[in-house]
Amino acid sequence: MALGSFWYWAAYPLASNDTAWLARTGQYILASGRLPAQDLFSWTCTTRPWVLYQWLFEIALGLIFNAGGPRGLWISGLLATLSVAVIYFYLLPRQWLRLRIPLPVILPFLALALSPSWFFIRPQLVSNLFTPIFINACERFRRNGKVSSIAILPLLMIFWANCHPLWLVGLLITGVYVLHYYTDHLGMFGSLKIKTAAAIEQSMEQANKEISASQCNGRNKSLAPFLVLALCMLVVLVNPYGADLLKYEWYFSSVNNFKTVNELKPLFVDPPAPFYPFIVFLVISTVILIWKAKAVPLPGLILSGFGLLAVLSANKFSSTSALLIWPYLGFALSALGRKDARITIVEPMRRIAAASRSISRYLNRKGGVRLFLLGLICSFVCYQTRIPTADFAIIVFTYNDIETMKFLFTHNFRGRRVFNDEPTGSLMIYFNILPVFCDGRVDFYGKEFCEKWLSCINGEPGWQDYFTGLSVNEIVIRDTTGLYQELSKSSDWLRAYDNGMRSIWLPKNDFGKQLLNRWQSKDSAATQ
Repeated sequence: MALGSFWYWAAYPLASNDTAWLARTGQYILASGRLPAQDLFSWTCTTRPWVLYQWLFEIALGLIFNAGGPRGLWISGLLATLSVAVIYFYLLPRQWLRLRIPLPVILPFLALALSPSWFFIRPQLVSNLFTPIFINACERFRRNGKVSSIAILPLLMIFWANCHPLWLVGLLITGVYVLHYYTDHLGMFGSLKIKTAAAIEQSMEQANKEISASQCNGRNKSLAPFLVLALCMLVVLVNPYGADLLKYEWYFSSVNNFKTVNELKPLFVDPPAPFYPFIVFLVISTVILIWKAKAVPLPGLILSGFGLLAVLSANKFSSTSALLIWPYLGFALSALGRKDARITIVEPMRRIAAASRSISRYLNRKGGVRLFLLGLICSFVCYQTRIPTADFAIIVFTYNDIETMKFLFTHNFRGRRVFNDEPTGSLMIYFNILPVFCDGRVDFYGKEFCEKWLSCINGEPGWQDYFTGLSVNEIVIRDTTGLYQELSKSSDWLRAYDNGMRSIWLPKNDFGKQLLNRWQSKDSAATQ
């Protein structure tokens, strides 16, 4: 199940429309040695300020594309798959193996946990990797009380804050564990049991005694976890924009949900079919966590709740939700296995269970290297099977519509004021067919711009006036949009190209007719 699920999703790194502008932006930064202050790709928002809150990831992606040349897309997809494999086949199983949960239990849960957003070539890959690292460090700190377990987190936070906005998750993890350290040390909130007034008063008296004792033993040691948390908060400001990054985080989270795309919808509102297994994982996990809540550390219950709320708000957070829930689901399952196993095991099943424990021990502790290498090998085979060549990577990336991009590239003209939908704009950026009308950077273009643009794509009344006001002289649109139907009925536009997936339209005036004649003559000469 786990391998089959991973194999199925191994082609999905190339399914993200954002990959194109992320890579091209990184290449620009490497070539110019600076961050662009304004847009590089569109003709509609050339003077709008552009905040590159993911600039470090964009540089890394630019380096891959520069080194890989035409194979850059294939290599970046492979690296994305390998990074998921480190989490999927190594970090997550190790969290449960330490709790003596056997692999035959771990792997089916892993198969259910995967969803498309795990694999996209986006900065969220960094957040997916850092989330279990932060949880593992904080769990060690909870168990041993040594600040050295979390001392590395501020350094990691610097990288995280310059790669992806979900550094807030890292801050949340650290904050919850540090807060638990102090409340548990003081005898408060260490348990979910309801206390009487007398018990609360008694715990407060005990807390006061422990505070006095800690003051006698020296305050510096007790303040160390708080200093680590404070440092994690401060190092977020180590970025090209300083405190303005925090303002942009607030703006980004408050306006980006207006866009009616599937990944920004709540999980249970018309979920796409690929999310059905993940929904099963989420339901089972929630039931087990509630059932065995006493076996789960309090920080784990809090973070699992945040993970559940995140994916209920937008299904794009499915990977983040799974990573926040997974380690604490292991605690609950471990308790379930110890106390609730009542099934009589027949001899064949006993042998299978013994073999499972043997394999689990072989891959645990010192065998972690074996597990790591096995995961990398499996992921490479899965990706190579799904995406065998660089040419095939382009086919998958363009949804088998390379011909439209070739037509646009060879039939470019000066003064182009093209209108396009989001996926088309991203592909145009990848093939250097510039400038575009817009692409997937909804936070950059802003709410008002995108609402009008989406209304036009849907073919709602007023689209003709919208084009007239912007002097649009070319339209590149998917044939599945409402605008395509309106253009087909319009007497004001000429269909210059249509391959059943995308179409290109020119205005039905002297300019459009002359341009179409030149294109047709060029095509005729090329075929002779």
